[in-house]
Amino acid sequence: MKQFRFRLQNYLNLKEQQEKIYRLKLARAQAEYQREAETLVKIQDNLKELLKRNREARRGPIQIELIALGERYLQFQSEQKERQALAAAETRKKLLQLQEEFLDHCKEKKSLERLRERVWSSYYEEYLREEQKYLDEIGSICFLKT
Repeated sequence: MKQFRFRLQNYLNLKEQQEKIYRLKLARAQAEYQREAETLVKIQDNLKELLKRNREARRGPIQIELIALGERYLQFQSEQKERQALAAAETRKKLLQLQEEFLDHCKEKKSLERLRERVWSSYYEEYLREEQKYLDEIGSICFLKT
């Protein structure tokens, strides 16, 4: 009997390689999102610290220049927080899109693997029938010889 050959094996191999590439892209996107989120948390922590210092500066002897500088820096930090929040949202959106593409790709690969399994099962059943037929012929020959 001829050897098993899945006609779409090259395509399946291509899908496996593409899956590895998608996994790498996804890992990079997750790392990038993690960095952006950590940066946003740092900015938020700095903002809280700045607000705390700003309140403390208003309790003691009032220094107008220091308070004005604090207010401008507070405004700068707020703007920076907004920009970082947008950047984090963009990377999250990109991450979610890559996850969706990866899942779609995995579904395609799974369907190819299921097709391969069905073809293999069919091939194996045919192989077993051929083997049984061969064994029956040998049995018949041996029976006729005796």
